[in-house]
Amino acid sequence: MLKLLTKAVFIVSAGVLAHGSVLAVGQSKAVTITADSNVGRALKAPDNLSREQQLAAKPLDWNVTRGKPSPQPLSAEEQAALKDARPQMSDAGKPAPGAAEEARRLFPDEQNAQEDE
Repeated sequence: MLKLLTKAVFIVSAGVLAHGSVLAVGQSKAVTITADSNVGRALKAPDNLSREQQLAAKPLDWNVTRGKPSPQPLSAEEQAALKDARPQMSDAGKPAPGAAEEARRLFPDEQNAQEDE
């Protein structure tokens, strides 16, 4: 009786898992296009163009692809900050960890010359 119940639970759980994986695969919206597929062959760029086709090709118009910028007015806080702002330099940051060891490894001749001085 226990073996029969165990088999029944196993069969039901396997069916539920299989059904869940089918649902998960069906919900996926990602599409993979390979070069061998029909879509991939349709999207493939031509291997070569004739001289006339090269001369007739027009360059990409960047203004069409990125749109036209619209000026944004400054807020009162930004205008006040710019009015009181003074030019200044920021402090230098910390050197990269391991930079000295990397310099010794990559440029051993220069490191030896500096140590001799």
